[in-house]
Amino acid sequence: MGIRWRTLLAFLALFLAVFLAAAGVSTFLVQNAVERRLQAQVDQLARLVDGMPPASLENNLDYLRRLVGAESLRMKSDQAPAAGSYRAPTHYGELHVVYAAEVVSREKQEVVRPLLLLALAGLGLVAGLGYLTAQAVSRPLERLAAQARSLPAGEVRAVGGGAELDHLVEALNRMLQEVRRGERLAVMGQMAAGVAHELRNPLSSIKMTVQMLRESASDREPYERVLREIERLDLITAELTGASQPLRME
Repeated sequence: MGIRWRTLLAFLALFLAVFLAAAGVSTFLVQNAVERRLQAQVDQLARLVDGMPPASLENNLDYLRRLVGAESLRMKSDQAPAAGSYRAPTHYGELHVVYAAEVVSREKQEVVRPLLLLALAGLGLVAGLGYLTAQAVSRPLERLAAQARSLPAGEVRAVGGGAELDHLVEALNRMLQEVRRGERLAVMGQMAAGVAHELRNPLSSIKMTVQMLRESASDREPYERVLREIERLDLITAELTGASQPLRME
């Protein structure tokens, strides 16, 4: 998997972790908000009931039940509190309102729906930003990798992507210069070794001939000078031969 997709997946994984954490907190807050709103609605009904005359209370209770969409609405209920039930005190006793489960569920869904839409929009935004970031990071590296495949034939050109990649390009160019310098020295050493080998053979023959002539000559000084020059040439050829050998610390 390339760096582009790894970067994008990292963005998506981070968003998913944040989304799951936010979803848990939001669900808890939404449930409490719906519960508080329904209880506030029941408290408002209790205030309305307090303002009604006793004679019309029973008829108005059924109207209030239909108005708020409750499953049942009673006064002085002895039933144990259940899911979807809310109570509020009035002058006539305790007002007991029970909402159907689908009503409570619909209320919660209406609150959660905007959060889900916001989460989907955030996912699209994160995916887009992640892709753009991955492109910005991976493109310079891909260009650098493409140039690296042609090394050491050419120079490494700047690929952008920030100061770090510019420093890397400079380091690669310095390394290429050292490699090419080493190659040139190696070629020169091989050439020097070949030249030295070609010189040492005739020098050996010349040296032997001069030594033989020196033995029969009355004046040996000229021959001695020639032999000293031959010795100097031998040293030079030995140095040329050593130039092709790897360096050894001593």
